[in-house]
Amino acid sequence: MSLKTGGRTIGRRTFAAAASSTTVALLSRRARAQGWPARTLRIVVPVPPGGSTDIYARIIAANLSERFGQTVVVENRPSAGGIVGAGTVARAEADGYTLLACANSVLTVTPSIQKVDFDPLRDFAPVALIYESPLVFVGTNTFPPATIKELIDFAKAKPGEVNLAYPGNGTTNHVAAALFNHMAGVDIVPVPYAGNAGVVNALLRGDVHMAIDSIPTSGPLIRDGKVRALAVAGPRRVAMLPDVPTVAESGLPGYEAIFWNGVFAPPGTPQEIISRLNTEIQTILRQPGVIEQMRESGAEPGGGGPEVLARRLAADYETWGQVIRTSGVRNE
Repeated sequence: MSLKTGGRTIGRRTFAAAASSTTVALLSRRARAQGWPARTLRIVVPVPPGGSTDIYARIIAANLSERFGQTVVVENRPSAGGIVGAGTVARAEADGYTLLACANSVLTVTPSIQKVDFDPLRDFAPVALIYESPLVFVGTNTFPPATIKELIDFAKAKPGEVNLAYPGNGTTNHVAAALFNHMAGVDIVPVPYAGNAGVVNALLRGDVHMAIDSIPTSGPLIRDGKVRALAVAGPRRVAMLPDVPTVAESGLPGYEAIFWNGVFAPPGTPQEIISRLNTEIQTILRQPGVIEQMRESGAEPGGGGPEVLARRLAADYETWGQVIRTSGVRNE
């Protein structure tokens, strides 16, 4: 007896051999999952040390190391807007020992403005949402505008003379700056720096007038009076900066720019490992000390199953892609 498929005749033995091979592969993968983790895990962070993505990846790594009884290392691989590090994980063996901790921009912005060697929706297995936080507009203490309305008026009176730092091309900050220009009808010159640390240093030196940054990075500077917050770019004010209005309520209705971080695994990673990682990370995110640390820095702990991160990834990929097409953002 033989089976016919795709115009080819497959004998019973060939079919049985193929089925047996598939079964062996599945059993092998399941066996590896049952013994996991048995060695060091690596979390790839595709940005320089010091920013909020790196900070919270290290918090997750330290706690996972303690919970698993295995070393969990963070490997910073900053290059090309995060796509080098992300690509490394997309091509890694799907055994649960290589993970990606990245900001939303790596998978939702960068692929829309430059060529990447992965499909952000197909080549990563979502594990868990770590946190989310609105971006914040900050200015040096000598920059005249103190509100978004004043900034818009000031920028319109001086087109092309105001500059704004952001942590590299392909970041959420990058497209958020372009969206602000587009919606406000101004010509503020965006200036890329190498990561959040570069943005902070530029502000403190007075090399730029202002920045659009993450609250976990700039929040302490705002609190210490070293820089001045104009507005947060979320739907509501944040507990860390209760006196700082949203962009929408202070001069530009409808404007929002949310920054989030997630953990991903290579495609094909056994579901048992994904579920275990998700459970452990959710437990970490529910620890009172972690919650307090995140909220004090202006971030809100994430959580939820892998499907929560999957939905967020797909929605932002579509939303920011549309912003890029509308505002004409380029990788320059």
